[in-house]
Amino acid sequence: MKKISLKIRYLKSLDKQKSLDIQMGSSIYFMGICGTAMASLAIYLKRQGFFVSGSDENIYPPMSLKLKKEGISLFKYDRDNIKTSFSLIIVGNVISSSHVEIAKAKQLNIPVISFPEFLQQNLLSQTKNIVVAGTHGKSTSSSLMAWVLKKSYQNPSFFVGGIPNNFNSSLRVRDSKYFVIEGDEYDTSFFAKHAKFFHYNPNYVLLTGVEFDHADIYKDLADIKKTFSQFIKQIPSQGCLVAYADNLVVRELLSSCSAPVLTYGVKYGDFKIKNRILKKNLQIVEVFSKNQKTYQIEIPLLGIHNALNSLGVFILAKYLKWEEEKILGALKSFKGLKKRLEFKFEFQKAKIFEDFAHHPTAIQMGLSALKERYVKQRLLLVFEPQSFTACSHFFQKQYISSFEKADLIFIAKPYKISKVLKQKRLSVETLVKDLKQKKKEAFYYSDFKILEKDLRKHIKENDIVVFMSSGSCGHILDRLKKT
Repeated sequence: MKKISLKIRYLKSLDKQKSLDIQMGSSIYFMGICGTAMASLAIYLKRQGFFVSGSDENIYPPMSLKLKKEGISLFKYDRDNIKTSFSLIIVGNVISSSHVEIAKAKQLNIPVISFPEFLQQNLLSQTKNIVVAGTHGKSTSSSLMAWVLKKSYQNPSFFVGGIPNNFNSSLRVRDSKYFVIEGDEYDTSFFAKHAKFFHYNPNYVLLTGVEFDHADIYKDLADIKKTFSQFIKQIPSQGCLVAYADNLVVRELLSSCSAPVLTYGVKYGDFKIKNRILKKNLQIVEVFSKNQKTYQIEIPLLGIHNALNSLGVFILAKYLKWEEEKILGALKSFKGLKKRLEFKFEFQKAKIFEDFAHHPTAIQMGLSALKERYVKQRLLLVFEPQSFTACSHFFQKQYISSFEKADLIFIAKPYKISKVLKQKRLSVETLVKDLKQKKKEAFYYSDFKILEKDLRKHIKENDIVVFMSSGSCGHILDRLKKT
């Protein structure tokens, strides 16, 4: 890569885009570099011959370790980090227009671009793009799709918002006609207030379901539905939409698509799951299609949600005429992702898992999957509300039912709850009270040290313990592993 050609913005005139060529060896700076996506792109550009550095609020592993290993300099946010030598700043969506580094970049008139725009202009313009979208299951499904492509000799490029264990990287760029990308409905950046997936030039889309989320940018479910409808309209007529039809909103969205549509589910769909059998470390999924064919998918993943994720991938891969034997073999050999019902280690003969779940549906699915696999064992949940929506009152009632499968529930103080208006905050005290009325053992902690102390007292041999958060749960996992 001798140069990068971009359409960029200058902070003094954000409404205008200008062309810019950035030569190899130029300096590129990342704001919000420790996120999985940004860190992966930073590493890619460093390996392509650019000088890369970046900043974040907290310099945290695992991505900080990967970045330092590549020789990428990391800083905590400070206006003095911004230098006249920077040819480009790539901005993460956590950055606001009032950020101290943005003020300095504006003063120096350094060009900026968002992560999705950079992908669109440099990596997605010449490829057939498989976009996985939906409220849940995006990371797992896009990782599964990338692995199926790999095992089908397609040598894919991909971007996933997690770290697939089969690749140990969330971004990979190869000379392939296919690019698999996780399509996020969250904002692109402070200067591009629309969903990231609008930048991803979809040829084929796997839609895993649509629910209310991201209360900081969407007013209600109708607002989210409108965004997904606009996205589906981007699929060309020669493309394809594979969609989870048990979700009512998805069924209502199908008319937005001019491309061929294939559906799947348990109750609705062209392909339906008729039975699931748990056998040692495998889940055997029996599928019946509307053309009277039956299929048997074997996956080393827990839960009905992962059976559905795998089925969606299988259908799209079959539509693209990849070899069925290779598809099934890839699904069976998939190793999962970091922090997606990931088994971490044993502590005092209890099994410890970690999961990214913070939405009530994802929590319920994860707990049900663990309880289905470990029927007779106690299930302990440590939950840290971390995202804006998780810290808001929107899911106050839904959390009660989502915790149903857990036997003991430890809830940490919501992360940065001060960013949520007082009248719209999640009340953990009320949640714990409501859970206790449902005869659940539930506890609230404003201090992670006290939470950890009580958790250690409660863990017994053969227990299943799962940490659920989009954050770190106070790094309790790290300390448990050391003892």
